Amino acid sequence: MVVTRIGRAVVVLGAVAVAFGVAGLAAADGSFTDRAGWLVGRPSIELALAGFNRLGAMCTLALGVVAVVAGWRRSVLGVGIAAAGFAVMALQVVVQWGRGANVLGGRGSNLSLWGGLAIGLATLAWAMRTNADERDPA
Repeated sequence: MVVTRIGRAVVVLGAVAVAFGVAGLAAADGSFTDRAGWLVGRPSIELALAGFNRLGAMCTLALGVVAVVAGWRRSVLGVGIAAAGFAVMALQVVVQWGRGANVLGGRGSNLSLWGGLAIGLATLAWAMRTNADERDPA
């Protein structure tokens, strides 16, 4: 199967999500849905990239895998599902900001990460739909 330019871009965005999900799982400590989340990066030198609890890291990892597989298979539906999932996660950060029930342990940096992944994947899904040579041949 030949992976197209748009498919490669989807795979790259999915790989970024997988990398953050794995790093989030490695950094997460405490309960599964700890509201504070644990920072990924080096906070001692002001390089805290994002905050995750185990649930947020696993959701990021799972949606990243969906995006990688969808990009490889040229599935517009799969890319759309990953984009919608990241959009819901970004919206969750906005809705539960500073409240006691921060389910995914997200912070403002997570909002930009998940929002950027959602916008990027949605744009690529739209591009896959409009270009006939980018669609799944089956």
